[in-house]
Amino acid sequence: SLYEFPGFFVQPRNIRGYPFNAGAHVLGYINEVDPRDIERSKGVYESGDYIGAAGLESRYEVDLKGVKGYTSLLKDHLGRIVGKYMDGAFDSVATPGKDIISSIDIDLQQYGEYLMQNKTGSVVAIEPHTGQVLCMLSAPSYNPNLLAMTQERGKIFSDLLTDSLKPFFD
Repeated sequence: SLYEFPGFFVQPRNIRGYPFNAGAHVLGYINEVDPRDIERSKGVYESGDYIGAAGLESRYEVDLKGVKGYTSLLKDHLGRIVGKYMDGAFDSVATPGKDIISSIDIDLQQYGEYLMQNKTGSVVAIEPHTGQVLCMLSAPSYNPNLLAMTQERGKIFSDLLTDSLKPFFD
């Protein structure tokens, strides 16, 4: 029934989410690519794509991003979709990015962030036998879910950026 509304289309997107309100600085966040990102990527990214901009999101971008899928559609003279071009011969299925597992202990991370509420500083907990980082936080912080790709994100990002407590400062 979308043919009744020319100019509208459904475009599903996968985005990254964070199940816990913790670890904002270690996880990082994603941003829409800018012209410099597109140029540096040598064709990997195009306008409208998202890229890890800080933390693990940035460091493991190559592993997390996956591969885009493509569908070529045929439209009639009214702009209505009438089928797939060549029965989908040139279509490709999107491939999700890899899951990564960090050594961060979410319970310890949340407890550290609880203890650092209304304080300024940082906490790092390392397992001496393995060198694994169990907790790494900087306060003040922010809820990583605030930077999900929603219509309010621009304002929220701006508010965090100009906050006098500097929650982006790691």
